[in-house]
Amino acid sequence: MKTISTTINPSAIRTRLGMAATGVVLLFTSLPAPAATQELARTAPVGLAMLRVPGKSARALSFPLANPAVFTGKVAAVAGTAIQNTGAAWTPEAWGPSATNPHVARILSGDTAGQIFLIESNTADSIVLAANAEGQIAAGQSFEIVPVDTLAGIFGESGSGLLTGADAAKADNILIHEDGGWATYFNDGARWLKAGEPAASQNARALLPDQGMFIVRRAATPLVLSVNGEVPAVKSASELPAGALTFLANPFPLNTRLKDLQLQEDPSWRAGPDAASADRVQIYSGKKWTTYFFDGKDWRHEGGGLSNPAITKGAAIVVERTGGPDIVHAPTPPYSLN
Repeated sequence: MKTISTTINPSAIRTRLGMAATGVVLLFTSLPAPAATQELARTAPVGLAMLRVPGKSARALSFPLANPAVFTGKVAAVAGTAIQNTGAAWTPEAWGPSATNPHVARILSGDTAGQIFLIESNTADSIVLAANAEGQIAAGQSFEIVPVDTLAGIFGESGSGLLTGADAAKADNILIHEDGGWATYFNDGARWLKAGEPAASQNARALLPDQGMFIVRRAATPLVLSVNGEVPAVKSASELPAGALTFLANPFPLNTRLKDLQLQEDPSWRAGPDAASADRVQIYSGKKWTTYFFDGKDWRHEGGGLSNPAITKGAAIVVERTGGPDIVHAPTPPYSLN
């Protein structure tokens, strides 16, 4: 799990080359997966990201660094939602259930490398996924098991550093896109809750690594998150369903441009002469959402002018598919760890 802090240690920042408040620094230290559960060793450089939400503002954020894997191995067999790793000798429910102990299986090789699958449960040598794996995962592919961040894991059970309250309208909010709409989460000073639902703890609500979150900061002081993790060693592959909206994390731990996300390179991405006829991307500037579309040659903003906006590291964008087949978006990273 990432190391998260809502406070800044000045001396630590100095030792990391005087990193700016929104920067990512690579420490170039290779760390193996935990020895107790490791099957195939993998190393990746680690780094530190600082994410800042100014007081009385809102930001679309994601985590640019990855949690380290707790197991790396090869798929022995696939049957429906279950994949098997012969001889794994896992503790049952070590990687689940997803509602209280969320983990994902990330594919490391083959045509579906980069895709993640939420784990519902596990036995001694198999894991049960939330989605059917047949046709997407095959025997012989390498995979890793990665813990998923949660609301309590990122912000603390009592919302340390956040404005808390018994009413969502008076507290800082975390908005997550789910079930076709936006769900609002807040902390009452003791636990995480979901607005409009019974007062059941949402501490373990998963924050999937390829998805964004929209943070509404009502307090006057800035919120600063210091996030440690690994530089992603495998490209990110995210589902962009047809006729649906996806809140997509910037897949790279770097500032990039909309064109360089490579959305328009998928043959199923709909281009058009205007925003109404094309697939769309919405980017939040800190004050408003702006819509962009691809005309078949260039990206344009909704008014029609040419535009290739910046997407900062640790940001998130809204992708709205108007139709066509589903897309699995797997952009090539602009860096290599080899």
